[in-house]
This record gives sequence, C-alpha cells and structure tokens, in this order.
Amino acid sequence: MHGTATQKALENALTKGPFAYGYISSDMVVQRHNASAAEWFSLPGQNLVGRHLRDILTPEMIENAGPSMQKAMAGEDVEFERSLQHPEGIRNSIARYIPERGDDGSVNGIHVFLVDVTDQRHSENEAHAQREQFRGAFQHAAIGMAVVSPEGKFLSVNKSFCKMLGYTSEEFLQGNFQELTHPDDLEPDIRNL
Repeated sequence: MHGTATQKALENALTKGPFAYGYISSDMVVQRHNASAAEWFSLPGQNLVGRHLRDILTPEMIENAGPSMQKAMAGEDVEFERSLQHPEGIRNSIARYIPERGDDGSVNGIHVFLVDVTDQRHSENEAHAQREQFRGAFQHAAIGMAVVSPEGKFLSVNKSFCKMLGYTSEEFLQGNFQELTHPDDLEPDIRNL
C-alpha cells in the first residue's frame, strides 16, 4: 500500500478499531475522533471536533488525566490504567497518549487511545473473590481435604488433613498420594483421579 491507500487504511483502522481514539491539539481542542470516543464520554453520535476538553471531560476526568496529558504535551509517550466514575458507573481503561511532533520538533498535539477494560477487570475481581472464598473454605474446613495433580502430587492440603494424618503441609507437598495409600486401595483411587 502506498500514499492515499495507506492513509485510507489507517483512517479505517482508527474509525472502526475496538478502542476510543481522538487527536487533541496542543490547545486541548479535539481535532478528530472515532465514534467509540464519543460513546466513551457518554456523548454517543455527537461530533466532538472543535470542542475543548474541559467541555467534554468531567472535573474528575480532568484531574485524573491532566498530569499524563501534560507529560504527553511535553513530548513523552504515556500509558496508564485508571478507574473513573462515568454516568454508567465505574469504568476502567488503559490509556495511551502519543505526542505528534511538527517539522520543527515541537508537539502539535497528542493521539489518545483508550481501551475499555471494565468487563475484564470485573471478571478478574470476581475470579479473585471466588478463589479467596474457596481458599478460606478449604483451609478452615473441619474435614481433611487435599488438592492433587492428575499425577497424584499434592498441590495443597488443609490443616485438618495434616492433623488427621500426622504430617506437615510441607511434607505432603513433597510427595504424592500414592505413597500414603494402602496397596489394596491404590488402583481404585488412581481410576477415580
């Protein structure tokens, strides 16, 4: 691809990419953006071109993004993750600010890319909470429990299991259940593994 074909492909990617994109001039005015950017700022379908950022962003957003935008306007690539209050609730994003320099080397503006990771962070938090709930139930269970690998190696044991069999957790984690199983019970236990 050459010339206008390359430019057209880049414009298409910015317009249809799965992220919010905008180009902000050095005087903090939106010069171009994609539809996702307007949606991100709860302004779906609106043309933000020509509007100053203070007319688009909430005070919290300005406070949160301001220092990073200043770094980018000073010529530094900036990437960070943040959580912000939106009308729909707390939203998490990864933001990347890339300065655009003129022929004289001065920063003319910044390209802003925002990727919404709210759902991903929510899923990660839920998974973490479930792991912690399982861990608590496992560790404090009145009955002895162990987690073993498909090969029979102990991966985790609880206090009740240690007390019941008279070994420390460290001793269990160095071995496998085959070493502790009565020979008559070993074959059925392996089948059930």
